[in-house]
Amino acid sequence: SQVVPFDARPSRKTGGWSAERQQRFIETLAETGSIHVSAKAAALSARSAYALRVRSAAFAAAWDAAQQLAVGRLSALAFDRAVHGRIDQLYSNGNLVGEKRVPSDRLLMWLLARLDPKRFAAPWELRADHAADSAGRYPRRLPRAARRADGHRRGLNRAVLRPIGQTPPLP
Repeated sequence: SQVVPFDARPSRKTGGWSAERQQRFIETLAETGSIHVSAKAAALSARSAYALRVRSAAFAAAWDAAQQLAVGRLSALAFDRAVHGRIDQLYSNGNLVGEKRVPSDRLLMWLLARLDPKRFAAPWELRADHAADSAGRYPRRLPRAARRADGHRRGLNRAVLRPIGQTPPLP
């Protein structure tokens, strides 16, 4: 029962990527999403894994499928951590006195902004294809920011834009 079924063919290099090592790498990659952890599990280097990926289309396809599985697993974990939080241990005088769950609002907002950028991304994070939507949604903010920037360029904020050595005006 392979996690990602593929026809692993041993590498021609001696001491290299046997079919078993390739399968171990792919299974670990599907679980962790980490190339380095997967290479370590296969007892070979990440560099040699990348080289095999270039040489073997079957290995490259299995690699891509394993990464997609890892993304699904890790995104579920990230949402769980964002909503239910991580456990922080509380100490007093060096002794563990309790634990509390700390959800991550920042992680939750980041995940939502990536999954539904039209509703949750900040205006400056929107891509060019969403520019028309953001301009319609935030029409008042853009001109005010532009006026502020233009005021600074014209020297209206003279307290900040004073030549070096000039004393500030008396109130």
